[in-house]
Amino acid sequence: MEGEKNMVFKTQQSSQPQPAQQSKSVDWQEVVVGNVFSFQQVGDTIEGVLVAKRQGKMYDTGVYDIQTKEGIRTVFGTAILDTRMERVEENHPIKIEFVGEVKTGTGRLAKNFKVYTK
Repeated sequence: MEGEKNMVFKTQQSSQPQPAQQSKSVDWQEVVVGNVFSFQQVGDTIEGVLVAKRQGKMYDTGVYDIQTKEGIRTVFGTAILDTRMERVEENHPIKIEFVGEVKTGTGRLAKNFKVYTK
């Protein structure tokens, strides 16, 4: 009985390469979602290089990954921010500043931003 268990174990080991061995032959890059950066107070700013722009899954707003000195930070868009981000291309320096709230056409308050690029 004990010998049969060892045989099964040996057969499993020699049958196919382990997944870790397979992945070494391919240049894999880890997909990283940065820490979320949230604009809370007027004057809050994030600065770095825009490394990725994509459409959010839950809402019809953008999601922006910015490489900062501290690492990759993720910023979730709003209607106002998305409009300003349309002109910013990936791999370009960017600075986003929260400048306060404005009333929308429907009378609701929305965060307002200034976006800078080089």
